[in-house]
Amino acid sequence: EAETLADAINRQLRTTFLGTGVHTEVTSSGAVRRLADRASHALLRITQEASTNALKHGSPTRFTARLQYGASRVTLRLADDGQGFDPK
Repeated sequence: EAETLADAINRQLRTTFLGTGVHTEVTSSGAVRRLADRASHALLRITQEASTNALKHGSPTRFTARLQYGASRVTLRLADDGQGFDPK
């Protein structure tokens, strides 16, 4: 509870990619504020799922999470440099 959402995401990514050689980066911009627990948990779970899928299927060397706090919303952008997939 004492850590920020960015800290929790950073911890999650370090745990997911521990020992894999994948470089992780978490950044935050805007006026950081505490979100409702439900929203924070959802964003953390989305990060967990996306990073696990990237590791499982994409062979990334880099994974980034960008939190942007706006006046009325928070945006989370997750990206990796993995191989992607063919939707067909």
